[in-house]
Amino acid sequence: MMIYIAGMRDLSLIDYPRHPCIVIWFQGCNFRCQYCYNYELWEWKAENMMKIDELMRRLEEASRWVEACKITGGEPTLQPEALEIIGEKCREIGLKFGIDTNGINPKSIQQLASKRLLNHVAIDLKAPLNVEDYSKLTNTNVTESDIENIRKSIKLALEEDSIENVEIRIPIVRGFNDDPSKTIEMKKDLIDIGYLKAIEEGKDVSIELLEVMHEVAANKNLRLQKNLTVEEIVKFGELLNLPKIYIRHRSLGLRESLANAKRMIKV
Repeated sequence: MMIYIAGMRDLSLIDYPRHPCIVIWFQGCNFRCQYCYNYELWEWKAENMMKIDELMRRLEEASRWVEACKITGGEPTLQPEALEIIGEKCREIGLKFGIDTNGINPKSIQQLASKRLLNHVAIDLKAPLNVEDYSKLTNTNVTESDIENIRKSIKLALEEDSIENVEIRIPIVRGFNDDPSKTIEMKKDLIDIGYLKAIEEGKDVSIELLEVMHEVAANKNLRLQKNLTVEEIVKFGELLNLPKIYIRHRSLGLRESLANAKRMIKV
């Protein structure tokens, strides 16, 4: 079997929660996000095809020094069969298995979860869950069915017992979703989907507000926009006002809780 892989990193200390991991970038994506810095991964490319047996060999080698495997992209769920094979291999050799996803394919997430192959999910909430906002940010003709699929994926990740850890990632993009009203809408979406219920039930879930690197964005006009400061992103976190919010911003180093980020910017 051949799969589309754009690259691999044999060791990362930041891509899987609390575990060193191997990171694999899948080629191909169904969205064309304005802020994307991995836009070279959007299209399927023959030169990025790899035999899955070769990938299995790399996983076995990496298992000597890592504890997990993270699949990112691109959009991993566009190659669901490959995800299952990798997940099964990870279970066989004792690695935890996680994916980054835009949530467009809940069937793939469900299939992995039903086989208890998926330990970690980082899932995007790019904008309020409506066709207009998602179409604008993803530069794609998003449908009501797409929005419902994203909603289903987040709900599934929050409710599925076999998924140990869930990160809901919200990229803050100047001129697209940085209006406070959008933050309030996303808060309502998260509450409606069951974020607070998952917290109450002891699920290991969190929200990550992400700095977007405007200078390398797919949208050339966006590259002209000033990057958001950590102070600006902290304000969005305060407005969101939900438990377990974290900030990712270059000025903070790595991931910091909202409370720590607030303290750091006051020093």
